[in-house]
Amino acid sequence: MKILFAALLISHLANAQHKWNDGVAVLNDSQVIVGKISFNHTVLLAKQEDQVIVLPSHKIYSFRFYDAESNINRHYVSLPSYGSIFRTLYFYEVVVWGKTSVIRKQHNLINHQSKNGEADNFEYYVLLNEEMVPLKKFRSKVYPKLLSAYPFALEDLINQKKLNPNLPADAIRIIQFSNQHSQEISIAGL
Repeated sequence: MKILFAALLISHLANAQHKWNDGVAVLNDSQVIVGKISFNHTVLLAKQEDQVIVLPSHKIYSFRFYDAESNINRHYVSLPSYGSIFRTLYFYEVVVWGKTSVIRKQHNLINHQSKNGEADNFEYYVLLNEEMVPLKKFRSKVYPKLLSAYPFALEDLINQKKLNPNLPADAIRIIQFSNQHSQEISIAGL
């Protein structure tokens, strides 16, 4: 019975209307799959020739594809859900990648009435030292750590650009600057 259910589920996923993009997926065992990909929060479908492979999120390390509709290269990583008692892995889109990263996960229900457009349809998080922190808590949890690592450079940036670490867009700019500053320091050998 379980085998029949699994076969029906795979058949349904493979034949359902999905948005397919040319992309590449890297599995946890370092295997690379290239082809058309489609996904939801926890499952990636990879189409190669006339075969569809169903890959649950726990088998995926990351995947990338070009989103022609939005004219952007998208990068996703598989990570545990924030605040969940279950060890379910979800796909998070990488917004900023570096020593400190910003990732986002799409809400299950999209709010089409949003005044801020696409940004409100996602939950944003900061990854720092393998800890996932909601972007809403940037000011209290992440900002003090970045400020202690780069005190003068960050203070100068915040004063010059009049950034507010309580605002999500400014928090992302601060993270981008700290990543750039961290990279410059490592290149200089300091």
